[in-house]
Amino acid sequence: MKRKPTAILTGDLEWRATVPECRTDDFFSEQLRKWQWLCSLQEKYDCPVLDSGDVFDQWKSPPWLEVQALQNTPLEFYTVPGNHDLPGHNIENFARSSLAVLQAADRAQVLLQPRHEAFANLYPFPWGAALAPRTDDDNGLPCVAMCHVMTYEGDSPWPGCTDTEAKRLLRKMKGYDLVLTGHNHKPFVVELNGRLLVNPGSLMRT
Repeated sequence: MKRKPTAILTGDLEWRATVPECRTDDFFSEQLRKWQWLCSLQEKYDCPVLDSGDVFDQWKSPPWLEVQALQNTPLEFYTVPGNHDLPGHNIENFARSSLAVLQAADRAQVLLQPRHEAFANLYPFPWGAALAPRTDDDNGLPCVAMCHVMTYEGDSPWPGCTDTEAKRLLRKMKGYDLVLTGHNHKPFVVELNGRLLVNPGSLMRT
């Protein structure tokens, strides 16, 4: 018997209004198709979508792109602000962002404080937030840290990189059953003593 998924994990969706130089196809149609596919996946499994940030490529997106996002964001969509979502990469400026428009329209649950939902306890770590282990009672539910922070699997991605490697980060984030990360567009999964760190990577190749 197949189990129903608890959640769909995403990150770095990066709705964008410009075509990357490397794309020679109809980028905007493909971008919309990917978002609609995510919506259909959420509808099929009737479970929440947990996103690790950077919903938009630019914090101030044009109105036509905001409309597309409003019309095609999955139901039960939980996210944290990433660096691309924030004016000046500063959480204090969140209210000026396109992501704040999604929240105001009740199309995205943008987490700035811990939230206890029926399916899990969610702990947000937006871009620039200090990561910390969990210290409260789990009340019998899974505990998920949603982090927009650079991490990587294996060897350092570039000389002089000072970001924390994924398994070390998972050790640091004690008390969470799942650590969901974003910022690195390369997907990978790391497991440690039954606990997971999932970096979904980006939905679109840019």
